[in-house]
Amino acid sequence: MFVTSVEINAICIVIHIVDGDTVDYAETGRIRLADINAPELGRLGRVEARNALRDLVLNEKVYLDVNIDDRGLRDKHGRVTTPYTIATSGVQPI
Repeated sequence: MFVTSVEINAICIVIHIVDGDTVDYAETGRIRLADINAPELGRLGRVEARNALRDLVLNEKVYLDVNIDDRGLRDKHGRVTTPYTIATSGVQPI
């Protein structure tokens, strides 16, 4: 199933890949991607997960489905978590 529309609360550019499930955005700072659990520092597969995410989203526009001021959406490390959509020609924000 392909997503043809998304509800968005922020449009951001990915400026840095922290690891396989955490990225830094120019507009919002550090956010953890919801529903992804990549290996942490020192774990097997960490570098591969980070590189895969880098190849997918670094310097790309993404649509964040979160109110970035909502401090209730944090993981156990204090990171804001959000679902997101990578901008493509087939996705139309609503």
